[in-house]
Amino acid sequence: MYMLIDFMEFDVSNINIDKEHFLSAISIYLYKPHVVNKRVTTVRFALALDRNDRKYSIGKTIVDKRTLISKNPRIYHDQDEYILSNEMSIEFRPIILNSINNNNKSCSVQVFAYRFELLINENKIRLIIIDNNKIEKEILWLKNNLMPKFIKWCQTNIENSTENTTLKLISIEEYQHEYERLKIKYGKYLTTNWCESTDPQKHVFEDLGIASYLLTYWRQYSSSFQKPIKFIDLGCGNS
Repeated sequence: MYMLIDFMEFDVSNINIDKEHFLSAISIYLYKPHVVNKRVTTVRFALALDRNDRKYSIGKTIVDKRTLISKNPRIYHDQDEYILSNEMSIEFRPIILNSINNNNKSCSVQVFAYRFELLINENKIRLIIIDNNKIEKEILWLKNNLMPKFIKWCQTNIENSTENTTLKLISIEEYQHEYERLKIKYGKYLTTNWCESTDPQKHVFEDLGIASYLLTYWRQYSSSFQKPIKFIDLGCGNS
């Protein structure tokens, strides 16, 4: 298969990016892709890899597999990706399946592969995009959205995290289904009949997200409570 290669480089000689900062930026994108990809709500990693997965391992490259969980399943489907990495680079290979419902779009970019490389001797970070279809929209998102964010993460001292703390106590799938149910049932009515001066798009869906989390949590752990669950909102309100 003939592959087209596109790339862009960012000179980091004046901002002192080293291996540690590069790995920190990789960690953010690995475990918190939703901070740059607004179609994604969280990420799930494979518990184990089978023989077909391991065939992608080449030399010292470490292979992992993650699933990007769609924020809106009615529009975007979840996306599996292989991850090939070493100390100086990380490559993402979206697993594109023909069996996916064509009415749904992927919640991630649809290219054969894209890779970040740290070129220490040249003081550069390089983004390489590999694909057999020159899809301009996908390439532009990688260049104009992901790359600037990645460079910014490289410059900040953000502690590495190997877990998504926001939703770690509950099932992501159950939470997403509950949120979608509440959004369909109450979202339009509440935003249309919003009486406050604040932005309904922000507050209504934030509150629906909180309600979805609580309902999912209570449903999962209800058997561990000795008494029926009761909830009281003790918010201070506005003065």
